[in-house]
Amino acid sequence: MSKPLFGREGIGVLRSKNYSSFAAFLKKSEDNYGKDRKSGDSLGKSIYQLFWKLPDAQGRVIQTSSWVVGG
Repeated sequence: MSKPLFGREGIGVLRSKNYSSFAAFLKKSEDNYGKDRKSGDSLGKSIYQLFWKLPDAQGRVIQTSSWVVGG
């Protein structure tokens, strides 16, 4: 699984099993934010992690997001 370093709430998350090859998955991950028109530099970085299925409770998946500001 790859996701943008500065992503939000699952936007841009890619699962490797959805691609025909690992090389195709890596290419899509590297181009996830696109490229700068003039320099060709990537506009963002991806991080990689193992997929972990969240537990469900009564058929619903529970996910909590939180921010800590100032410590």
